[in-house]
Amino acid sequence: LLFESVYYYHAAHPLTYAKGLTFDQMGHKVTFEDLKKKMPNLTLEELRRQTALQAEANHLFLFKDYKINKFPETFYIDKNNHLYFVFQQYAIAPYAAGFIVIDMGEEISIKKGSTSIKERTSFLFHFHYRNISPMAIRRRSVPSTRLMMSGKLS
Repeated sequence: LLFESVYYYHAAHPLTYAKGLTFDQMGHKVTFEDLKKKMPNLTLEELRRQTALQAEANHLFLFKDYKINKFPETFYIDKNNHLYFVFQQYAIAPYAAGFIVIDMGEEISIKKGSTSIKERTSFLFHFHYRNISPMAIRRRSVPSTRLMMSGKLS
């Protein structure tokens, strides 16, 4: 997952976005179309069902009137070959709930060429950006930009 945070001047908190990146062993990016080909049960109805089940089981606080009308753009496949969809902040829950991550509950094997995904290249990046205000420049207390990276290259 790639996380990007933007902190607007005078904002109450940063806005953070997540983006999933999954690659096969050949280095090709796995697309949503690849998922649809390999998972015929991948439907909006199943995503809605899994979201409701996991929200209840994990006591997730979702908006009372949340609706899922399309698949989230962000997904990833973990090292156990489980597919996860990530709802961005405010998509179906308040900011305080964070990202809502839904496990679709089945293993998936994506093949590109003749190689299936067994081990994933998994990276976690966190970018933190802050707007620089004119006052901060005058006080020489300019906020810094950080990059933290951890991961396992398989």
